[in-house]
Amino acid sequence: MRITRERRYFQRGCFVDNVTADAGSGGATFASDDIGGVQFPRTKVVIGTDGSNDGDVSAANPLPVTGTVAVTNGGLTELAAAINASNQIDVNIAAQGLAALTVASHAVTNAGTFAVQVDGAALTAVQKIDDPVLVDDAAFTPATSSVMMAGFEADESAIDSVDEGDAGAARMTLDRKVITSPQPHTAGGLSISRDIDLDNGTLTVVKNAPGQLYGWDITNTTTAAVFVKFYDATSGTLGTGTPVMTVGIPGNASDDTLSSKSMAYGIIFATGICVGAGTGVADNDTGDPGANGVVANIYYK
Repeated sequence: MRITRERRYFQRGCFVDNVTADAGSGGATFASDDIGGVQFPRTKVVIGTDGSNDGDVSAANPLPVTGTVAVTNGGLTELAAAINASNQIDVNIAAQGLAALTVASHAVTNAGTFAVQVDGAALTAVQKIDDPVLVDDAAFTPATSSVMMAGFEADESAIDSVDEGDAGAARMTLDRKVITSPQPHTAGGLSISRDIDLDNGTLTVVKNAPGQLYGWDITNTTTAAVFVKFYDATSGTLGTGTPVMTVGIPGNASDDTLSSKSMAYGIIFATGICVGAGTGVADNDTGDPGANGVVANIYYK
C-alpha cells in the first residue's frame, strides 16, 4: 500500500492535517497533525485488557483511576483518592492549578472517621470545656487540674426527688444560700473511746494520731468534784505537761453527775487525743478520783 501526504496550501503557506493512503486511487484518510512539515498520527484510546474492548475513552467512559492521586499544582500538595463504586474518578485540571474535581454519583454514608479542624475561638471554647473534665476516680493535681464553678437550683417552695443513680442539682435559697439537710447514714460517723476508770497516772489514749474531738458523756460517781483534762498528745501522764482543755464535773452525795457535750464541728488535735481525770484543777494535780470514780465515753474522728 502506498501512503502519500496531501499538500494543500492555505494562504499563509501551512500544510494541512491528515494523510491519505493511495491518494490517487481514493484510499482511506488517516487523522494526523502537521507539526513543522511532519505529520504526527492521531490515536483514539480504547479501554480494555488484552483481547477485550470496554469502549472508547469519552466523558461518559473515562479512564479508570485507582489508589491515591498526588497533586502538587496550584498549591494543593496532596489529593486523597476519591473513588466511586466503579473505581473511577474524574479530575479536570486547569492550566494554572486544580480547577474542578468531579466524583461520579455514589452512595454517601456516615461510615468512617471525619477529621474536622477546629481553630480560633471555637478551639479555645472546646479546650476550656475539656480542661475540668476528669475521668472517674482519676487524680486531681492542685494548681494544675482545672475546676468548674458549681451551680445550684433556686428551690424554696418544693423539693424534687431523683431516682437511685440519677444526677441532680443541689438546692439553694433565692438569696443564693445553699440548702442542706443532715441525713443519718450508715457510712462514716464518729468513733468512740470508752474508759470506766478514768483517773490519774497514765493517760487514756483516745487516738494516737491527729484527729478531732466531737463530744463526750462523762459521769462522776463520787461525792467530790473531779476535773477531766484533754491533752494534744499520743501518750502522757496526768500532771505532766499542759492540757488543752479542762472540764470540771461536780460531785453529788446521792446521784451520779453527768457532763454531756456534742459538737457539730470538731476540735482539732494536731498530734493525738489523750485524756485523764484528777481531783484538782491545777495542771500539775495528780489526785486520784478513786476506782471507777470517773466513767468516760469520748466521741472523736
